[in-house]
Amino acid sequence: ILLFSAIAATVFIKDVKQNIKTEKWKKTLGDIWVKIVENHPQEICSVQKAWRCSGFYNGCNLISTGSYCPKNCEVQNRNVEPCYATMVNYVQDYFGTAFWLGLAICIFFFFAVIFDFLYCCSIRRKDKVIKAMYKSPTFEMH
Repeated sequence: ILLFSAIAATVFIKDVKQNIKTEKWKKTLGDIWVKIVENHPQEICSVQKAWRCSGFYNGCNLISTGSYCPKNCEVQNRNVEPCYATMVNYVQDYFGTAFWLGLAICIFFFFAVIFDFLYCCSIRRKDKVIKAMYKSPTFEMH
């Protein structure tokens, strides 16, 4: 299960890194951003504070009103850098490292599964040899 989970996570990371700049992803992330602004504006304020950005496509200081800028978030809305650009930079900077780390973990788990399989087979074979020895008419216990 761990091996398959590691493979799925690694594939997801690679997919995000390759597709973050496509229009489909940009639109999807923008739609999600708008929904969060509408329903949980304080969460967006926290993101803007942590990432030192505002808005999604444009900084809120340029378009202080709009569905991409949460209300009651004046300090964070003054940031100039749009959050989409910050997000893309973050993904480009760190997801490559995360991919290689995930790939290394997958390789480790793969060899662990192979080793476990070989170990289990050797134990079974050893048990069969011991049982065969006890059944052998030439085997005597001292």
